[in-house]
Amino acid sequence: MAPVSAGAMWEVKVGMHVLVGVCARQHPEIFDAFLSSLFGLNGTGLELSYYFVFHNWDEGQGILAERTPTTAQVEVASYQTGHEYLTDERTHRWTRDLVQDVTNMRNMILRRALEMQSDAVFMVDSDLLLHPQTLRRLCASGKDVIAEIFWTRWQPTDPELPNAWEVDQYGIGPEALRQWRKPGEYRVGGTGACTLIRTSAIRKGLSYSPVPSVSWVGEDRALQLRAAVLGIPIFIDTHYPAFHIYRLSLLPQGKRWYQTVQQRTRHGPEPAEAAVGEARAAEPTRGPSAELS
Repeated sequence: MAPVSAGAMWEVKVGMHVLVGVCARQHPEIFDAFLSSLFGLNGTGLELSYYFVFHNWDEGQGILAERTPTTAQVEVASYQTGHEYLTDERTHRWTRDLVQDVTNMRNMILRRALEMQSDAVFMVDSDLLLHPQTLRRLCASGKDVIAEIFWTRWQPTDPELPNAWEVDQYGIGPEALRQWRKPGEYRVGGTGACTLIRTSAIRKGLSYSPVPSVSWVGEDRALQLRAAVLGIPIFIDTHYPAFHIYRLSLLPQGKRWYQTVQQRTRHGPEPAEAAVGEARAAEPTRGPSAELS
């Protein structure tokens, strides 16, 4: 599997408006660390707005208010249901009701992007730590749908697996697992959790809504199916892997990773090879760094 040509690494459309969309119901400490990295993204040349949808979580709005830079354009919505989202040190516990909640919230964000006449949506999960160059890299790709990679142990003793797959619901071959450790852009079957979506694709009908008569569970799978029918290819970028705080016990390691990344990027964009190497160095001996719904 050869990487797709990425073109000029930093050529972004000046004035490109990106709506950063976040569905949030998170451990407060993880959310606080996430916000630090989110507001630390390099947005040079871009116009950024933020849309947070809080799921049964009023406390999160207070954390956001404390962390939001004075110049940031932030909009907040509340999504209340009777469905409780539970996590522990082993895994995250999803139900069909919770998946439908996430589907509805993500579609709210897509609709808001159309209302704002944004050029793209950056849909990002609230337990990720992002490399500062992530958003500019995804915007510079020119792709309709592209995500940044990260790796996770779904159970503490599992091997690390990525937030992307080649076929079906989560089919990944050994060659892809090796190749995706190298900096590049690769066409994939599906992805999620750290995804840039052009509004031109949304106008064609791309959404997170389930496909009738298909039993696949998960809003990212619905996006995958709809993209395939619409002829919209999906890509994964591997230049600046994110760190996913899948368990609270990974938070100290994630903070160390982010501090190292910040130190390197103060001297200008770091080489992609260094970013990938740093992500590998941050991998836990027993524990993950990513999740899909």
